[in-house]
Amino acid sequence: MRRDIFTILWGSLMTLSWFGGVDAFSWGGDGGGSKFPRSLEEHIVEPSVAIQDRSRLPNVYAVAMQELQELESEPLCHRIAARLLVNNCQLLDGKDDATVLTDSGRQVRDFVDSYAASLAICDLERGSFVIPSSCAPFREHSLAKIPDSSIPRLHASPQQIDSCLSGLAKSDSAWNTWVSYRHKALRFCEAARADNEKEVLSKLSEGVEQELEDNLQAINTRATETTEQLRRMVPEIEQLRNRLQDLDRKIYQDVMQASQFMMGIWLTRKASNAVIRDGFEDAQNLQQLLNVLLKTVVRSNAEVAASQEVALATFKDRTDSEVAFVMAALTTAAASSASLQSQIVGALESAEIVH
Repeated sequence: MRRDIFTILWGSLMTLSWFGGVDAFSWGGDGGGSKFPRSLEEHIVEPSVAIQDRSRLPNVYAVAMQELQELESEPLCHRIAARLLVNNCQLLDGKDDATVLTDSGRQVRDFVDSYAASLAICDLERGSFVIPSSCAPFREHSLAKIPDSSIPRLHASPQQIDSCLSGLAKSDSAWNTWVSYRHKALRFCEAARADNEKEVLSKLSEGVEQELEDNLQAINTRATETTEQLRRMVPEIEQLRNRLQDLDRKIYQDVMQASQFMMGIWLTRKASNAVIRDGFEDAQNLQQLLNVLLKTVVRSNAEVAASQEVALATFKDRTDSEVAFVMAALTTAAASSASLQSQIVGALESAEIVH
């Protein structure tokens, strides 16, 4: 699969000059061959002059046809990319592998690079490789949307091509796959330019168009089945819609009843809050009244106690005065009694003496 287009491509002197002008590649460069993957350089070995190109056209055509036959057993992705490639081979205008690499015509290089990227991505997808997001324009779903045209044209911009190739260059396997398909792309076009374009296109188109037709028919069949299923589902959908409307009305009624109930609770709560607030105010007023009464009673008790204390003091003074007077009278009476007794005793004694 990795046979080169030409056994001898370049001379030693041309190899050195190629290293000096490597920035002519479509995937870019900043002034040195060391910045590019070695895989492409390894495909340009033992260079010489390309004088024998035309003499080797039958061999190139045989190799290309063999590879095209192998493509017939590949998935649809490969055949779509190859058909688009061969259909647009007029852009190469007789250029071979060597002149494409060194030619200053950017469109020619972009053309080969883009379709080689598409073929490589077909392989990588089948191998479950992670395809860079920048390569989306070169995948099968994008290629299938490209209409057939009699005017050769690129379906991607140079910036998109460069971005995709930069993503593929991050993996050695992906890059080597792209390099291999780049040479195959040139061989396909070489065979197509050798007055065999119709045959090449026919081989590529037979299976592709049939498979596309089968895919389209399958899509139409599925669409018809889906339409029929939807048609059968219409009564059920209508019934479901009516049920949803009934449910909507019931929910609305329930929500309204719940709203009214909540409103009643709110009003009741508001009234209860008013009663509680009034009761609290009454309690506060009662407490204030009790405080006033308590102060009044305390003050009255204090006044009564003070009055009683004054009265007791006055009664005591009066009693003490009267007791003192009585005691004085008793003392005087006692003294008088004692004097009277003495006098009686004296009188009795005097009487006895007289007798």
